[in-house]
Amino acid sequence: MIKEIDNVSIVVNDLKSAVEWYRDILGLRHKFTEESIQWAEMDSGGRSSLALKTKGSPSVCFVVTDLEEEMKRLRVKGVRFDEVFQLPGGVGRVTSFEDPWGNKINFYEPPQK
Repeated sequence: MIKEIDNVSIVVNDLKSAVEWYRDILGLRHKFTEESIQWAEMDSGGRSSLALKTKGSPSVCFVVTDLEEEMKRLRVKGVRFDEVFQLPGGVGRVTSFEDPWGNKINFYEPPQK
């Protein structure tokens, strides 16, 4: 089941400068940076984050309770998924796909407790 939006990501060409701009100019709190994948998250004041990345395309990421079940449910409706991969630090798993208009959508499953 889809629970909520985890983050909306945008592409920047300089991660450090982008973090500084969103922190110092817009006033967002810097949550963390993961240098190995060139990704940073900014606290937008709610439950969702603004993610900054240097690769890929803009996307929206939904939190799901069971990644395999969601993939199974949508595959029968014609959705094709990219591979599932484990995020650095064991913070969960993610996969992605595109909607019919080419927008990237990610499903994120947090670690099971």
